[in-house]
Amino acid sequence: MQYFIGIVPSEEYSMKIIAFRNKWTNNSIHDVVEPHITLKAQGGLTFKRAKPST
Repeated sequence: MQYFIGIVPSEEYSMKIIAFRNKWTNNSIHDVVEPHITLKAQGGLTFKRAKPST
């Protein structure tokens, strides 16, 4: 299984991203997903490594 990590920026930065996206009239991505940054774990993040250490 592959893991992706989504980071949601602050409200202020999200508004800047939305304003940038809205420059294109045919862009409907805002109807599907909130602004975010997606990271893919290069080394094959596993469930065991994903758990916070206690």
